[in-house]
Amino acid sequence: MLRSIFLSVGGLAFVATATLAQAPPAGGAPKEPLARLGSLHFRHGAEVTALAYSADGKVLASGGADHLVHLWNAKSGQRLATLKGHVGALTRIEFFPDHERLLTAALDGTVRLWSVEPVQEVKQFYKFTPQPDPFGRKAEARAVFALARDGKTAVVAGPDRAVHVWDFARNEEVKRLTGHDDEVVAVTISPDGRYAASSAKGASVLVWDLAAGRQIHAERLYSFANAHLGAAFSPDGKTLAIASFKSVRFLDLTSKKMQPPWHHSSDMPNICSGLMYGYHGHWLLTYAGFQHGIRAYGVQSKAPLRALKVDLREEPCWSLSPDNKVVALAPKGGDIVLWDLANGKMLNPEGHVRPVEQLAFSSDGKTIFTSAGTEARSWDAVSGKVLGRTLLDAEGLTLHARAEGGAALLSTQRHAWQRLEWDGVAAPRLDRKIEEGFGFYRGHVAVSSRGRWLAVACGHSQPEVVVWDVKTGLTHKTLQRVYGTAAPLFAPDERLLGQLGGPTLHLYDFLADEAKNLRVADGFRDTIRCAAFSADSRLAVVAVDADSALARPAFPTVVIWR
Repeated sequence: MLRSIFLSVGGLAFVATATLAQAPPAGGAPKEPLARLGSLHFRHGAEVTALAYSADGKVLASGGADHLVHLWNAKSGQRLATLKGHVGALTRIEFFPDHERLLTAALDGTVRLWSVEPVQEVKQFYKFTPQPDPFGRKAEARAVFALARDGKTAVVAGPDRAVHVWDFARNEEVKRLTGHDDEVVAVTISPDGRYAASSAKGASVLVWDLAAGRQIHAERLYSFANAHLGAAFSPDGKTLAIASFKSVRFLDLTSKKMQPPWHHSSDMPNICSGLMYGYHGHWLLTYAGFQHGIRAYGVQSKAPLRALKVDLREEPCWSLSPDNKVVALAPKGGDIVLWDLANGKMLNPEGHVRPVEQLAFSSDGKTIFTSAGTEARSWDAVSGKVLGRTLLDAEGLTLHARAEGGAALLSTQRHAWQRLEWDGVAAPRLDRKIEEGFGFYRGHVAVSSRGRWLAVACGHSQPEVVVWDVKTGLTHKTLQRVYGTAAPLFAPDERLLGQLGGPTLHLYDFLADEAKNLRVADGFRDTIRCAAFSADSRLAVVAVDADSALARPAFPTVVIWR
């Protein structure tokens, strides 16, 4: 008989079956874990969406999807304070030059001023109203800003498509600049506060003379309607770098004339969504998606100097330390990473920077394997120390322990999947790569408990779930993919494959070669969020968002099926 269920954030897992382990001693569970894999330093606790160094480099601020701003000791990674007040994910953070004040913006449409000591909100400058989307639903109100180096002027933008100029000495808005035909998603200001650049949806950048209150340049790429163009002022304030089609263009702010552009190498993508000057203006850093990551080039030589494979948000979440030696950045869905520009190495972290998605003990119990995103790590099960790390050029990753020792890594690319064998120390060894019958990867992958079956959601207009026999590399079955489902999941006995779709758990029985559906929720709006099978595969448990009335917020319930 089932005795207990363990519920974890974002998932469900059965931890007990017919017989349970011996009961804990009368004193209860141990107060401290045997080992901790990784560190709590620089751990925001949610996806980090904004970063900023203080002017003296001693404090690093992080804002996240949890609506919080944390202040960190930039050297030790110890958390110093937490700022609470926003009700949306943070979009921008900047310190004033006095180190005592902080400016923040978020998806709640507000721009707020804080004092660092004591930690408290001082004033709310702007409150933008969310604009409805094309379907009439109220959307988030993205507020963004940029602060001049002297802290006297800020440029602010929101859903109203205008750029607002705020004078802190006069404590009022002094100009409202218009010209964009879509929402502004990023702004930057020259170090001397004389010029600003605003980047909007629809691949456009407008450059403004703030004193004159007029537009002096426009960069538009109409063929890239959904692209975001990066822009950055040089530290001396004389040049503005603007991303363009397969190039970076430079505006001389003295003559107001464009300089000869840089043309990307042939392997670079069409658009760079992020630009940043580094090493006191001698380097230019570009970001152009996960496949190319961050690259640093010499401004004079145009030669590539550094490269970091990382998956950031389209508007990169990064900040350069005042000494120009370290870039703090946050991978998409992850936590804080420090990149040393001098040697190109990571200064942290001791553990994963994205949430851990999978855990597995080695067959001898001496090693623990973990995966997060496309990174896999191995750990000593006794001391908790890192033994090895590998980062795969992939879009999905799943792992399981091998009976022969080590782990098998199954990674999915855009048009293929591959199986690698990893001992946890040396580089993984490619076992096989399969491209035939793959189609186009859709972001969901699952492997059965003993590694026999691999299920991948792929395809374009009519997505499918393709199941492979991992040993032979041959396609076993192609199933219709359920619309709106999360990743497929296997039962422990490798007989059942489940897909979640709305209120129904869709099952495929490998042994009987037939499909069956379990409707486990009653209301039209009820949705299964996650599911799990018991160890003997006889029971299924699902977590449901029950929301039968529009006026009532969703609440979770758990349903068990035999």
